[in-house]
Amino acid sequence: MKIETIISSISSIITASVSIVICMWQGGWKYTTSPQKEKIEEIRKIVIQLNDASYEKTVQLLQRLKTYICCVEQTEPKDGDDFLHKVHIWKIIDKIERTKETYKDQKRLLIEYLNLLLAWNQNLIEKNIKNKIYKLIYSLLLIIISIFFVFALKQVKGIQMESVIFGGIIFIILLFGTIGWLEFCILLSNISVKGKFENFQMGYKKRKRNFLIIIWLSYYLVSIPYFYLMKRIFDYIGINMSEIYLFAIFVLAYIAMLTQSLEQAERYMGIYNYNRAICNVYRKYEKRNRKVRVLHLLKTNSFSGAENVAITICRNLSDQYECAYASPRGEISKWLEKEHITYYPMEKFSTHEFKRIIKEFEPDIVHAHDFSASVTAAMHKKDFYLISHLHCNPPWIKKAGLKSIIYWMNKRKMDQIFLVSSSIQKEAVFFSKREKRIHVIGNPVDEKQILKKAQEYTVNSCDLLYVGRFTEAKNPKCFINIVKEMEEKEKKISAAMIGNGDLYEECKSYMENLQISATIAYEGFQENPYPYMKEAKILLITSKWEGYGLVAREAITLGTPVLAMDVGGLHEIFKSMPEALCKSEEEMKEKVYNLLIDQEVYSAYKDKIKILQKTMMTLNTYLKSVKDVYEESES
Repeated sequence: MKIETIISSISSIITASVSIVICMWQGGWKYTTSPQKEKIEEIRKIVIQLNDASYEKTVQLLQRLKTYICCVEQTEPKDGDDFLHKVHIWKIIDKIERTKETYKDQKRLLIEYLNLLLAWNQNLIEKNIKNKIYKLIYSLLLIIISIFFVFALKQVKGIQMESVIFGGIIFIILLFGTIGWLEFCILLSNISVKGKFENFQMGYKKRKRNFLIIIWLSYYLVSIPYFYLMKRIFDYIGINMSEIYLFAIFVLAYIAMLTQSLEQAERYMGIYNYNRAICNVYRKYEKRNRKVRVLHLLKTNSFSGAENVAITICRNLSDQYECAYASPRGEISKWLEKEHITYYPMEKFSTHEFKRIIKEFEPDIVHAHDFSASVTAAMHKKDFYLISHLHCNPPWIKKAGLKSIIYWMNKRKMDQIFLVSSSIQKEAVFFSKREKRIHVIGNPVDEKQILKKAQEYTVNSCDLLYVGRFTEAKNPKCFINIVKEMEEKEKKISAAMIGNGDLYEECKSYMENLQISATIAYEGFQENPYPYMKEAKILLITSKWEGYGLVAREAITLGTPVLAMDVGGLHEIFKSMPEALCKSEEEMKEKVYNLLIDQEVYSAYKDKIKILQKTMMTLNTYLKSVKDVYEESES
């Protein structure tokens, strides 16, 4: 066979293939632009008429709609058929026909669905045209591969025609075996597309992420053994074919399969976009008939600053939002029970438990109140609005480390970020000064509740008071050191410590060594510490770091003088009263001594605290800031 003959044969085959595809293409295009287009226009007219139609008129229009709707692939659902775009419209039509009372709401939903359907149908037509181009490329490449293979065999001298035919058959079997395997992989990767309503989006995202990986890996896993199998068979039958020819053939096959993969991806992308839109409309419709659901997520199970904030938000916004609280089991449960807040306890804080709660509660907003909660929610974000709420500024946020890098990597998935003080934004390595989604909102203080609780019972007064956890961050040993020095100078002094924590036993031993155990009354953890704060002469905050300093704010509400370390959010609380801040333990000792020995200095200081109280953010202002962000999530 001469080279001219081969070239002319290739040209003829390609020309014929192109002509056939073009004819099919034009026929399909005519179909979508003539009778089908007329039916689509009729559906558009029905949608316009449905807007102001009475119930009787609506039923009549629905009868007409049923005759046209199948032209846009909306067949009436069968038993067990839960594929989204084949179900919802027919279900709504059925509800409208059976129930007159709710037909207006159902009609609005139907109109939204129909508009989406028409847009999707137009998009589908455009994608079908693009997919035909992919199929044309795919078909031409397969033809070229086959012709190229025959041509390659003819270049080998001494080969009989029977061997050529035999080799060609083997090649076709192996090639189409490869193609069949790849098609099977494509099928497997797309099975999730036809999943149930609640699993659809997750299924597609998983398919989308793995689609090309599956195709490419499958091709290489299959083609490499086939390559060597073909080489061995050709060697056995006496065809000494160059490996270059075989390699070129498989490269062309790879390109062909890639175009096939793109065609599949385009097709299912259209289905996904339509169904995603349907999901969004359905959720909006559900929200019309219920409150927005907010899940407050925390890793800790004790009762402290962050927990108090979450409970305050739940208590005050329960009339507008359906709030729930999720954390590991612990003492927090009795607080939630007292406030009648829905509680989802975790056996332990884990991804599995978080996913379980998300599935059960189906929140619209997840309000994560610490680092671990924020990162866990971000890593497994699905269909909820995520707020990361940081209540403190520990040392790790100030430098690049494992925790700060993990938070930075997941920050892009967080829709809004709450900070209790601007110091966190300044000190954290993962925050930019220009980030618009950051809100500095402080901490809420329910002044009426605090004043009410402060009157519940009476306690003995004390000169110095410590309220907080016994942890490294709160630095309770500093308080003990100050009490020791005041005792040495004044001889007569009373002090009390409220709280618990990991360092309690260590602090107890430390007090015994300093021989001041009798001076400091340990009151343990108090559900209501406000009577103690009200009767204290001075409240000391000895923290090494502090996000906001809620205890200081509560003491100011009660008019109790406060001396605090100049760290974190405490600097912002006492911005207008810098004399309340101390740079070191020695400075705090000096200021405490001056307040204790000089009544005039103490009275003037207390008056300044009362003036400062009037400038503090109110609870209503705080709740408004939170609500504004919640409402933004709805839009």
